[in-house]
Amino acid sequence: MIIVCVIIIICIFFAIFFAILINSLNCNNFIYGGNKKLNKFTANNDDPSGWQLYLSTVCGHCIEQKNKLYGFHTYAEYNEHGKLVTNNINGKLYPIEKIDAFPFWYNTKTKKTKLGKLDLNELCKLSPKIKSINCLL
Repeated sequence: MIIVCVIIIICIFFAIFFAILINSLNCNNFIYGGNKKLNKFTANNDDPSGWQLYLSTVCGHCIEQKNKLYGFHTYAEYNEHGKLVTNNINGKLYPIEKIDAFPFWYNTKTKKTKLGKLDLNELCKLSPKIKSINCLL
């Protein structure tokens, strides 16, 4: 009886461990041993319009917004703890302490901000790099 209980406990432990591992890989917000490993793209992806997008990995609107961007790569993502996990912005980031909600847009040239998910018409007007099959010509 004790052996059966031990086997069940071990199976439960491994099931939980692998579920967490798979979820972490899918969410792309792994933190490696105390060092926060950041996804950083090497090419200069700063958009000529000056717009930067700030996202959260646990925000449904952020995921939708990111999926609508084709050709726009100037963004940074934070995890549920407010730690930067993806930085695709060259130069200074907008201070996270000043971001009230996600998705958050900031223009480095005009200093304008936009809060929330933008619709396709707004996205199409934002930057020449944002290309979508849904943008009207």
